[in-house]
Amino acid sequence: MSKPPHLDPEYANRFKLKSVAEIYEYRAPYSAEVHQTLLSLMAPEYPIVLDAGCGPGKLARELAPKVERVDAVDFSAEMIQAGQKLPGGTHPHIIWQCSPIETAELQPQYGLMVAGASMQWMDWDVVLPRLSPHLAQDGFLALVSGDGPFNAPWAKQRKALIATYSTMRKYQEFDMIKHFESQGLFKLEDIKVCDPIEITQTVEDFLKAEHSRSSLSIEAMTPKLAAEFDDKYRELLEPYTKDGRITYSVTTTIKWGKPL
Repeated sequence: MSKPPHLDPEYANRFKLKSVAEIYEYRAPYSAEVHQTLLSLMAPEYPIVLDAGCGPGKLARELAPKVERVDAVDFSAEMIQAGQKLPGGTHPHIIWQCSPIETAELQPQYGLMVAGASMQWMDWDVVLPRLSPHLAQDGFLALVSGDGPFNAPWAKQRKALIATYSTMRKYQEFDMIKHFESQGLFKLEDIKVCDPIEITQTVEDFLKAEHSRSSLSIEAMTPKLAAEFDDKYRELLEPYTKDGRITYSVTTTIKWGKPL
Protein backbone atom coordinates (compact mmCIF):
# COMPACT_ATOMS: atom_id res chain seq x y z
CA MET A 1 0.00 0.00 0.00
CA SER A 2 1.34 3.43 -0.94
CA LYS A 3 1.25 6.43 1.35
CA PRO A 4 -2.36 7.63 1.71
CA PRO A 5 -3.22 10.94 0.00
CA HIS A 6 -3.92 12.81 3.24
CA LEU A 7 -0.20 12.52 4.10
CA ASP A 8 0.78 14.71 1.16
CA PRO A 9 3.73 17.08 1.88
CA GLU A 10 1.37 19.99 1.31
CA TYR A 11 -0.21 19.26 4.68
CA ALA A 12 3.12 18.75 6.43
CA ASN A 13 4.35 22.13 5.23
CA ARG A 14 1.63 23.86 7.24
CA PHE A 15 3.76 23.22 10.32
CA LYS A 16 6.22 25.73 8.88
CA LEU A 17 3.63 28.49 9.37
CA LYS A 18 4.31 30.87 12.23
CA SER A 19 0.63 30.94 13.17
CA VAL A 20 0.56 27.16 13.62
CA ALA A 21 3.84 27.05 15.55
CA GLU A 22 2.73 29.79 17.94
CA ILE A 23 -0.42 27.93 19.05
CA TYR A 24 1.04 24.43 19.20
CA GLU A 25 1.77 24.94 22.91
CA TYR A 26 -1.98 24.83 23.61
CA ARG A 27 -2.09 21.12 22.85
CA ALA A 28 -2.39 18.86 25.89
CA PRO A 29 0.98 17.93 27.42
CA TYR A 30 2.25 14.38 27.71
CA SER A 31 1.96 12.81 31.15
CA ALA A 32 4.77 11.94 33.54
CA GLU A 33 4.04 8.29 32.72
CA VAL A 34 4.86 8.94 29.07
CA HIS A 35 8.22 10.48 29.95
CA GLN A 36 9.06 7.72 32.43
CA THR A 37 8.18 5.02 29.93
CA LEU A 38 10.39 6.59 27.28
CA LEU A 39 13.33 6.85 29.67
CA SER A 40 12.90 3.19 30.61
CA LEU A 41 13.40 2.29 26.94
CA MET A 42 16.77 4.05 26.67
CA ALA A 43 19.97 2.04 26.47
CA PRO A 44 21.60 3.04 29.79
CA GLU A 45 25.11 3.25 28.36
CA TYR A 46 23.97 5.84 25.78
CA PRO A 47 21.88 8.53 27.56
CA ILE A 48 21.41 10.41 24.28
CA VAL A 49 18.05 10.96 22.60
CA LEU A 50 17.12 11.76 19.01
CA ASP A 51 13.77 13.55 18.81
CA ALA A 52 12.88 13.20 15.13
CA GLY A 53 10.36 15.81 14.03
CA CYS A 54 10.45 17.46 17.43
CA GLY A 55 8.13 20.39 16.70
CA PRO A 56 8.45 22.86 19.60
CA GLY A 57 10.14 20.20 21.72
CA LYS A 58 7.13 18.81 23.54
CA LEU A 59 9.13 15.68 24.34
CA ALA A 60 12.65 17.09 24.08
CA ARG A 61 12.12 19.81 26.69
CA GLU A 62 10.89 17.30 29.27
CA LEU A 63 13.55 14.68 28.58
CA ALA A 64 16.55 17.03 28.42
CA PRO A 65 17.17 17.40 32.19
CA LYS A 66 17.19 13.61 32.60
CA VAL A 67 19.65 12.69 29.85
CA GLU A 68 23.06 13.73 28.59
CA ARG A 69 21.82 15.19 25.32
CA VAL A 70 18.72 15.52 23.14
CA ASP A 71 19.16 16.17 19.43
CA ALA A 72 15.89 17.91 18.60
CA VAL A 73 15.41 17.92 14.83
CA ASP A 74 12.58 19.53 12.88
CA PHE A 75 12.16 20.89 9.36
CA SER A 76 10.22 23.93 10.62
CA ALA A 77 12.26 26.91 11.78
CA GLU A 78 9.10 28.41 13.24
CA MET A 79 8.50 25.35 15.40
CA ILE A 80 12.05 25.41 16.72
CA GLN A 81 11.87 29.13 17.48
CA ALA A 82 8.59 28.59 19.32
CA GLY A 83 10.10 25.73 21.31
CA GLN A 84 13.12 27.76 22.35
CA LYS A 85 10.79 30.32 23.94
CA LEU A 86 8.85 27.75 25.96
CA PRO A 87 9.84 26.47 29.43
CA GLY A 88 12.94 24.30 29.11
CA GLY A 89 13.59 25.44 25.56
CA THR A 90 17.05 26.81 26.36
CA HIS A 91 18.18 23.81 28.41
CA PRO A 92 21.87 23.19 27.63
CA HIS A 93 21.24 19.50 26.92
CA ILE A 94 19.05 20.30 23.90
CA ILE A 95 20.75 20.64 20.53
CA TRP A 96 18.18 22.15 18.17
CA GLN A 97 18.61 21.46 14.47
CA CYS A 98 16.41 22.83 11.70
CA SER A 99 16.48 20.13 9.04
CA PRO A 100 14.36 17.35 7.56
CA ILE A 101 15.24 14.18 9.43
CA GLU A 102 16.01 12.60 6.06
CA THR A 103 19.15 14.77 5.74
CA ALA A 104 19.81 15.91 9.31
CA GLU A 105 23.25 15.67 10.85
CA LEU A 106 23.15 12.78 13.30
CA GLN A 107 25.56 12.24 16.20
CA PRO A 108 25.17 8.58 17.25
CA GLN A 109 24.98 6.39 19.16
CA TYR A 110 21.46 7.14 20.36
CA GLY A 111 20.16 5.21 23.32
CA LEU A 112 16.63 6.27 22.42
CA MET A 113 14.89 7.68 19.38
CA VAL A 114 11.44 9.23 19.67
CA ALA A 115 8.97 10.59 17.18
CA GLY A 116 5.46 11.94 17.61
CA ALA A 117 2.84 12.40 14.92
CA SER A 118 5.56 13.90 12.74
CA MET A 119 6.59 10.38 11.71
CA GLN A 120 3.56 10.18 9.43
CA TRP A 121 4.92 12.99 7.25
CA MET A 122 8.41 11.54 6.73
CA ASP A 123 9.85 9.58 3.82
CA TRP A 124 9.74 6.22 5.57
CA ASP A 125 11.82 4.37 2.96
CA VAL A 126 14.65 6.82 3.69
CA VAL A 127 14.21 7.60 7.38
CA LEU A 128 13.84 4.17 8.98
CA PRO A 129 16.83 2.53 7.24
CA ARG A 130 18.85 5.66 7.98
CA LEU A 131 18.03 5.59 11.69
CA SER A 132 18.77 1.90 12.16
CA PRO A 133 22.61 1.98 12.34
CA HIS A 134 22.55 5.03 14.63
CA LEU A 135 20.47 3.34 17.34
CA ALA A 136 22.29 1.61 20.21
CA GLN A 137 21.83 -2.16 20.32
CA ASP A 138 19.77 -1.98 23.51
CA GLY A 139 17.83 1.13 22.50
CA PHE A 140 14.48 1.60 20.80
CA LEU A 141 12.63 3.86 18.44
CA ALA A 142 9.46 4.92 20.26
CA LEU A 143 6.49 6.32 18.36
CA VAL A 144 4.25 8.49 20.52
CA SER A 145 0.67 9.41 19.65
CA GLY A 146 -2.36 10.87 21.35
CA ASP A 147 -2.83 14.44 22.60
CA GLY A 148 -6.46 15.02 21.71
CA PRO A 149 -9.66 14.41 23.71
CA PHE A 150 -10.20 10.78 24.64
CA ASN A 151 -13.70 9.33 25.15
CA ALA A 152 -15.18 12.80 25.60
CA PRO A 153 -19.00 12.86 25.83
CA TRP A 154 -18.97 15.11 22.78
CA ALA A 155 -16.56 12.92 20.76
CA LYS A 156 -19.02 11.95 18.01
CA GLN A 157 -20.09 15.54 17.44
CA ARG A 158 -16.44 16.64 17.38
CA LYS A 159 -15.63 14.02 14.77
CA ALA A 160 -18.53 15.13 12.60
CA LEU A 161 -17.61 18.80 12.94
CA ILE A 162 -13.99 18.16 11.99
CA ALA A 163 -15.06 16.01 9.05
CA THR A 164 -17.14 18.94 7.80
CA TYR A 165 -14.47 21.61 8.12
CA SER A 166 -11.20 19.68 7.74
CA THR A 167 -9.11 20.71 4.76
CA MET A 168 -7.90 17.11 4.39
CA ARG A 169 -10.58 16.02 1.99
CA LYS A 170 -8.93 12.67 1.14
CA TYR A 171 -8.40 11.31 4.65
CA GLN A 172 -8.40 7.55 5.03
CA GLU A 173 -7.69 5.18 7.92
CA PHE A 174 -4.13 3.91 7.82
CA ASP A 175 -2.14 1.59 10.12
CA MET A 176 1.36 3.04 9.86
CA ILE A 177 3.06 0.39 12.00
CA LYS A 178 1.45 -2.44 10.04
CA HIS A 179 2.70 -0.80 6.86
CA PHE A 180 6.22 -0.45 8.26
CA GLU A 181 6.33 -4.12 9.21
CA SER A 182 4.96 -5.27 5.85
CA GLN A 183 7.73 -3.33 4.11
CA GLY A 184 10.48 -4.63 6.39
CA LEU A 185 11.15 -1.16 7.80
CA PHE A 186 10.35 -1.71 11.47
CA LYS A 187 10.01 -4.50 14.01
CA LEU A 188 7.45 -3.75 16.70
CA GLU A 189 8.46 -4.88 20.18
CA ASP A 190 5.60 -3.70 22.39
CA ILE A 191 2.81 -1.18 22.96
CA LYS A 192 1.79 0.73 26.06
CA VAL A 193 -1.40 2.75 26.46
CA CYS A 194 -0.72 5.22 29.24
CA ASP A 195 -3.29 6.06 31.87
CA PRO A 196 -5.59 8.97 31.00
CA ILE A 197 -4.77 12.39 32.40
CA GLU A 198 -7.30 15.13 32.94
CA ILE A 199 -6.79 18.45 31.18
CA THR A 200 -8.64 21.67 32.01
CA GLN A 201 -8.22 24.73 29.83
CA THR A 202 -10.25 27.61 28.53
CA VAL A 203 -12.44 26.91 25.54
CA GLU A 204 -10.49 29.53 23.58
CA ASP A 205 -7.17 27.80 24.30
CA PHE A 206 -8.71 24.45 23.40
CA LEU A 207 -9.79 25.89 20.03
CA LYS A 208 -6.26 27.16 19.45
CA ALA A 209 -4.99 23.62 20.03
CA GLU A 210 -7.41 22.33 17.41
CA HIS A 211 -6.18 24.92 14.90
CA SER A 212 -2.58 23.79 15.50
CA ARG A 213 -3.44 20.64 13.54
CA SER A 214 -2.58 20.60 9.86
CA SER A 215 -6.12 19.86 8.74
CA LEU A 216 -7.56 22.79 10.71
CA SER A 217 -4.91 25.49 10.29
CA ILE A 218 -6.59 28.87 9.92
CA GLU A 219 -4.66 29.74 6.75
CA ALA A 220 -5.90 26.58 5.06
CA MET A 221 -9.50 27.01 6.24
CA THR A 222 -9.67 30.77 5.60
CA PRO A 223 -10.57 33.10 8.50
CA LYS A 224 -14.28 33.01 7.65
CA LEU A 225 -14.55 29.22 7.79
CA ALA A 226 -12.33 29.08 10.87
CA ALA A 227 -14.62 31.53 12.69
CA GLU A 228 -17.67 29.51 11.66
CA PHE A 229 -15.98 26.32 12.88
CA ASP A 230 -15.14 27.96 16.22
CA ASP A 231 -18.69 29.21 16.73
CA LYS A 232 -20.15 25.77 16.13
CA TYR A 233 -17.50 24.20 18.37
CA ARG A 234 -18.31 26.62 21.21
CA GLU A 235 -21.97 25.71 20.82
CA LEU A 236 -21.08 22.01 20.95
CA LEU A 237 -19.00 22.46 24.11
CA GLU A 238 -21.44 24.77 25.89
CA PRO A 239 -23.15 22.02 27.95
CA TYR A 240 -19.74 20.87 29.20
CA THR A 241 -18.26 24.31 29.84
CA LYS A 242 -17.94 25.86 33.28
CA ASP A 243 -16.68 29.41 33.74
CA GLY A 244 -15.35 29.37 30.18
CA ARG A 245 -13.29 26.22 30.77
CA ILE A 246 -13.54 22.68 29.46
CA THR A 247 -12.22 19.50 31.08
CA TYR A 248 -11.35 16.39 29.10
CA SER A 249 -9.13 13.31 29.26
CA VAL A 250 -6.11 12.53 27.12
CA THR A 251 -4.57 9.10 26.59
CA THR A 252 -1.18 8.61 24.93
CA THR A 253 0.00 5.42 23.21
CA ILE A 254 3.66 4.47 22.89
CA LYS A 255 4.73 1.87 20.33
CA TRP A 256 8.36 0.88 20.32
CA GLY A 257 10.65 -1.34 18.36
CA LYS A 258 13.62 -1.38 16.01
CA PRO A 259 13.98 0.49 12.70
CA LEU A 260 15.31 -1.88 10.04
